[in-house]
Amino acid sequence: MVPARPRAHGELLYHRRVTWLELFYDLVFVVLISQITHRLAEHISLTGTWEYLVMYFLIWLVWLNGSYYQELHGQNDGRSRMYIFGQMAFLVVLTVYAGHAVEDRAQAIGFGIAYFLLIVLLSYQWWFLRRIDQAQYRGGVATYVTFLLITGVLVLGGSFIADNTLRTAVWGIAALLNIVATPLSAARSAAGEGVTDVTESWAERMGLFIIVVLGEVVVGVGDGLADGEHTVTKLITGMLMLFLGFAIWWTYFDFIGRREPRTGQRVRAVWITTHMVLAGAIAAVGGGMVSMIEHADDAVVPVESRALIAWSLAVTMLAIAALVWTMKPRPALRRAIPTLVIGAAYAAVLAVVPVAPVAFAILLSLTLWVSWCFAFADAARGGGLIIEIDE
Repeated sequence: MVPARPRAHGELLYHRRVTWLELFYDLVFVVLISQITHRLAEHISLTGTWEYLVMYFLIWLVWLNGSYYQELHGQNDGRSRMYIFGQMAFLVVLTVYAGHAVEDRAQAIGFGIAYFLLIVLLSYQWWFLRRIDQAQYRGGVATYVTFLLITGVLVLGGSFIADNTLRTAVWGIAALLNIVATPLSAARSAAGEGVTDVTESWAERMGLFIIVVLGEVVVGVGDGLADGEHTVTKLITGMLMLFLGFAIWWTYFDFIGRREPRTGQRVRAVWITTHMVLAGAIAAVGGGMVSMIEHADDAVVPVESRALIAWSLAVTMLAIAALVWTMKPRPALRRAIPTLVIGAAYAAVLAVVPVAPVAFAILLSLTLWVSWCFAFADAARGGGLIIEIDE
C-alpha cells in the first residue's frame, strides 16, 4: 500500500481531532520541561532565569515545529507516525542533557548534537512539502527551512563553546532567529486565509501544552513538600500555591481554552507567540514554588523566590489578556483585559513586598480569582455562564 502524501498548504482539516499519538508526543515534553524547571528551582537568580528562558524557548520551538507540521500537513499514516516517533527518540535524548547543558560543556555537547539531528529531521519534513506544494508556497517553505537549519547549526556550534555565558548567548540568538522565522516565511509565501488558519485541533493542542506546563506547578508543589521537614505551615503554603495553579487553569480554560482566535496573519502570530510566552511563565511559576515551600516557616519569602513567582504570574496574566484580545468579543470578557492588566501590575508589586509565605500565596491567588469573578458577573448579567466550550 502506497503511504499517503503529506497534506499541502491549504489542505486544512478544520474539524480534525487530536490523535492519540499527538498526546503521546506531548508527554515527552513533560519530562523535558521538568528538567529545566528543576534547575531553575535550584538556581533562582537573574542568570538562572535567563538560562531557563533560553532552554525553554529552544524546547518550545521544537514542539511548535513538530506539532504545527502535523497540524498543517500530517496524516494518520505510517509516514507521519514514523516522523513523530523519530522526533520523540531525539527528544528523549535531549532530556538526558537539558538539565545541565548551560553549565556543563560535556552535557552541552550532547544536547547540541541531539538538537541538531532533531532539527535536520524537522527540516527534511518541511522541505519535502516543496514537492507537493503550489509554487506560491515554496519560497516560504525554503525561508522557513533555512532559518530552521541556521538555528540547528548555531545550537550545535554553540555547544562546543567552553564559556557557559557565551554558549547560552549563542543559543539565545539561535532561539530568536527561529522565533522570527514563522512570520517571515508566511509573508514570503503570501499565506492567506485557509492556509494557516487556527483550527479546532490546533487550539486544542495549545491547550494541551498549557496543561503540560501546569503539571510543573503540581510538580513544584510536590517537590517542595517532599524536601526537608514536614510542618503544618509548609503543608498549608503548598496547598495555597497549588490553589494558585488551579486559578491559572480556571482562568485560561474559561477565557481561552479550545477557542480559535480571529482570522488574520497578525492575530495568528500574536496568538501563537503569546502562547509561547504564557507556557514559559507558567512553568517558571512552578519552578519558584519549590524554594518558596521550602522556606514556608521563614518570616518572609526569600526575595528571589518572591520575584520569580510574582513576576512570572504577572507575565502569565498579561499573556492571557493578549490572548483575550485575539478572541472574538464575548460579553463575559468585556472587562477581562483591564482587570488582567491591573492584576498583573498588582502581582508585580507583590514581588517587592516582604510578606510571610502563607500571606504571599493568598495574595497572589486573589488577583486571578478577582479577574474571573468579574467575567462571571458579566456572563451572568447577560444570562450566560463561563464554560470551557461555548454551546
